[in-house]
Amino acid sequence: MSLRENPHFQEAEEHMLEPVIRLPLVDALRRISSKQDTQCGFFESQYYHCLEAFGQKLGRKYCDLERRDFNECITNYKQKKRAEWIRLQYKLHWDTKKHGPLPEGAKIEMTTVEMYGLEWCRHRRIPIIHLARMIQARELGCRKSGTHFFYGARQFYQCFHPSCSISGVDKKNLIIKRFSPDGRSLVCFSSNCHDLFVYDYRGFTDAYNKQPETMFEDVFPERFAVNLITDEEEGVVLNKEFLFFTEDCRYLLVAAEYPTSENALRWDDVYQNNESLPPVSVQALINYIIYCIDMNTGDICDKYYLDADRLWISRGVTLIGYLLAVLSFQHQTIHFLHISEDTGYFTLLGHVGRYLFADDEDLVMAAEKSPNSPTTDVVLSGVKQRILTYLYHRCADSTQVDNFLHTFAQFRSLRMWQMQLVTPSIILIRFVNEEAFAATPGIGSYPLLLVLMDWQRGDILGAFDRYSANFLKLIEKCQEELKYAHVSSNRFPCTIQHCQQALVAYERMKDALTDARGGSDRETRRRIICQLPYSFSYIPVETPYLDPSMFRFDDRLITLIERTKLTDSEVIRFFSRLTCLPLFEMHLNQGRFVQLLFHPTDPFAISVDRTRGFGTATFHLPPFITPDDPA
Repeated sequence: MSLRENPHFQEAEEHMLEPVIRLPLVDALRRISSKQDTQCGFFESQYYHCLEAFGQKLGRKYCDLERRDFNECITNYKQKKRAEWIRLQYKLHWDTKKHGPLPEGAKIEMTTVEMYGLEWCRHRRIPIIHLARMIQARELGCRKSGTHFFYGARQFYQCFHPSCSISGVDKKNLIIKRFSPDGRSLVCFSSNCHDLFVYDYRGFTDAYNKQPETMFEDVFPERFAVNLITDEEEGVVLNKEFLFFTEDCRYLLVAAEYPTSENALRWDDVYQNNESLPPVSVQALINYIIYCIDMNTGDICDKYYLDADRLWISRGVTLIGYLLAVLSFQHQTIHFLHISEDTGYFTLLGHVGRYLFADDEDLVMAAEKSPNSPTTDVVLSGVKQRILTYLYHRCADSTQVDNFLHTFAQFRSLRMWQMQLVTPSIILIRFVNEEAFAATPGIGSYPLLLVLMDWQRGDILGAFDRYSANFLKLIEKCQEELKYAHVSSNRFPCTIQHCQQALVAYERMKDALTDARGGSDRETRRRIICQLPYSFSYIPVETPYLDPSMFRFDDRLITLIERTKLTDSEVIRFFSRLTCLPLFEMHLNQGRFVQLLFHPTDPFAISVDRTRGFGTATFHLPPFITPDDPA
């Protein structure tokens, strides 16, 4: 029996909605309402359009009946009062001059309005999170047109969550690093950081009804193991922070490092140009070897060497697509490498530092009568010459050339400290004074200069200080492009420019910094700007359970997960955004600094103490078991 043939609907149509649908609708409201689909139980077609038009006239939607039972809607006496209240609001907002006199059928008594006011109409029932109902709604296709992907792709994570913790899982003395972006692989290091292990992920369901001693092997069968460092190589280890995947998960980049022998160092190795930093006793020079490994076969495709250098992996190495950028802050040079999609070979595209283009060195050598030593060379580096030129022109346009000349020596002494790729052609470089390198713990309080540069053309796009209001606006409007530049297509962004809940938390943080003791708007801008460039080597948090639009959790949780600073005494609590009720808890593995690693798509997570290569791990699974039927 169709909806029109239902006697209850006919009764409601005759006694309740007839005065409402006789009200004329302007064409503008009719066009707006026609874009909506049928959502309410018995408010369909033109009846729904009328109510939707009334809601548009008042600035909101009065269509809260989609989750109510059909019989409840048509027999509830409050629905009649609600229709009368809507007619009154339509009367109050009626434009007599434009639409003529109000029809006689739209009269109503004030007592009804007082009884069922605006607050009552705004009331919404708490939605029911029920797996069977959600599957039924998906099969019936009850969602609005064009919203299936947005609402249907992640709504079932409200029902499945990793709240069941299984501790004591033997991880085979491995250092668990991270999942691949597609979630099909798990990368681990050996306890001595000499070997690389890649495991296939078979699914968390293989962990049910298994012993903790064999659970890791059941969920993660080994794909291949690569010995990158032999036992004869003393002092050589794999860098624990250098771990990057290409976007298609075809290649994996890791790096080995070992200290440079002082006896083997030459003067030209330490000072390669006039921008090279003097060696510091507490920061020894390191030799790096970057490996490109095929994720399918485990073969080493290529190597790239950086000798007598110092890198900051978390703030100076970026991989976007097949373009790798490495900042050598010892020699003040940025290396740009392209990874071949077919073979995995490294191809050097260029450098940014002493020179900007391939023929710059030939031009400089031809202009100088006699080559000087790098320490006595007074010629400005290519990147610094472009920055000073940009600052001079900007000061000349604002008649502040005297200020530029006064601070010229400070700008000339700036050194590159951090870097990130914003796009394959634009980089963000953070400059600080040379004296700040000797005071690493307090380097954030030193003056800095943030520069946006097109490295392919050698153009400076912008330069900002740590108190720049314009740069703060740029961060707020382009945080997705700055923080997740390595993700070319993020279908569920969680940054402040796309997520309302993240924006609320960000505004709350800004207010807390401003209202704190000694705080101000200027200090708040400094605290936010000093976080850039963003790190690309932290533990990724690309999981639905850390989406602030779906779940509510501690504002500090994402930062603690990225920096692996969770403690075993903390209980992570998640609340549903739909019901605003507690949803599940996670009890972490024992350890001083616990690393929590979420799977990108499945309701599965691993927590492990990152300070120890030995010990056990904890698996976090959904709280249900589906054993296979032996029959």
